[in-house]
Amino acid sequence: MNNGAESLNAPLWRPARQGRRCVVDVQSVVFGEGVTLENYVEIQQHVVVHAGAVIRSYTRVGHHCTIGARCVIKCAAIMGPYTVLKADVFVGPQTVFLSDLGSNLTNTLVGSGAFIGAGCMVMPGVTIGANAFVAAGTRVNRDCESGKAYGGVPMRELSKSGPEMKRRVFGG
Repeated sequence: MNNGAESLNAPLWRPARQGRRCVVDVQSVVFGEGVTLENYVEIQQHVVVHAGAVIRSYTRVGHHCTIGARCVIKCAAIMGPYTVLKADVFVGPQTVFLSDLGSNLTNTLVGSGAFIGAGCMVMPGVTIGANAFVAAGTRVNRDCESGKAYGGVPMRELSKSGPEMKRRVFGG
C-alpha cells in the first residue's frame, strides 16, 4: 500500500538541463518545462521559473522572484528578492537588480520582451516596460516606458525606440 511517502521524498523540481554545483531550495522552487540551469547557479526560496527559461552560469536568483517563459539571464547576473521578469526578457551578463533592505515589499518589474544590456544596475522598485531597451552599463534609477530606449549614467531616453535599438544590435 502506498502511503505517499515516495512522493514526499521526491524533489519538487526537475529542470530539463542542470549544470554542476547548482544550489536550489528544492522545497519551494517551481520549474516549468525545458528550463536550463548552467553551472554554479544559486536559486533561493519561493522562486518560480517558467517554461523555456535559460539561467547561465554564476547567476544568483533571490527569494520570491519570478522568471517568465523563455527569459534568458546571462552569466553572473544577480537578481535581488521580489524581482519579476515577464516573458521573453533578456538580461545581460553582470546585471544587478538591487533590493530595498528596508522594505521587502518593493517589487522590481520587467515587462515582456524587454532587453537589459550587460552590467546594468537596476534600482529597487523600478518598472521597465514591455519591449523597452536598456543599453549596457546603464544605472536604471527610474521607471522606463514601454517600447522606448534608455542609456547612460545618469539614465536618459535615447532618440531611437526600443524595438529599433534591438534591430540595430541584433540585426534583422
